[in-house]
Amino acid sequence: MMIKNSSEMLDNGFAILPFPNDLKIAVKDYILKKISHSTSVSLNESSSLDEITNAIKNLSDDDFIKKFSKPKRNLNGEPGNSLREFVSMLPLSFGGTKADINFLSPAEIKSDASFCNQTLDLPWRCVRPLKGDVGAAHADIQFWNINANTDLDPLCPMDYDERWKVWVPLFGCNKSNSIQFIKGSHLEEVPFIEIVNNDSIKPDIDKNWLIENEGRFECPFDSFNDNCVIFSDKLIHRGPKNNSDQIRISNEFTILLKS
Repeated sequence: MMIKNSSEMLDNGFAILPFPNDLKIAVKDYILKKISHSTSVSLNESSSLDEITNAIKNLSDDDFIKKFSKPKRNLNGEPGNSLREFVSMLPLSFGGTKADINFLSPAEIKSDASFCNQTLDLPWRCVRPLKGDVGAAHADIQFWNINANTDLDPLCPMDYDERWKVWVPLFGCNKSNSIQFIKGSHLEEVPFIEIVNNDSIKPDIDKNWLIENEGRFECPFDSFNDNCVIFSDKLIHRGPKNNSDQIRISNEFTILLKS
């Protein structure tokens, strides 16, 4: 599970690393069961991507928002425990001594009776074809800073020195519709700003800077098979609109790293 080019990761802000196939199968199986429950369509590991897509596309926008909000897209149980074990071995790859995953925030814990203060924050993201199911370009550190000392501040199982993010492609991910980075932007003075949206503060980036740097966005994957990407929480990234005719589903989580 070693990262082959740790120096490149520090320069670029990201690196591709292997993701265990048995863990990926377990995560996908968990998600299919959740989609089946939310759509009343029977799905399993033999279901085609078209069948998964149609099950979700048949929901109205209101039902999709209600049934696929972030708290309802959280991995739990055995897949979550296995992901935590996967993360615990990552420090060997780039010089840390200990790593873990943060828990949900107090606000998120209150949203579901099955959550507690040790529920891991392991969301999976579902992006419908030709829908606005993606957010604006950002760096994760912006959310951490805005939410600090509020009920949206994630609980953490340990003291840490750095935060890294892992993004795992699962269903329908390809070069044109998947996560994009601005290489090296974690080392730059990016003009972060904050905006008020629906009475809450949201992170944003100066529009002129984004226009000037639009051509630098690129998807880091050459192959989506058995791989994931780890990246700095200071790295500018985005999920592009899904212009394919099939669903895109991924898993993501933050790594807390002790040096």
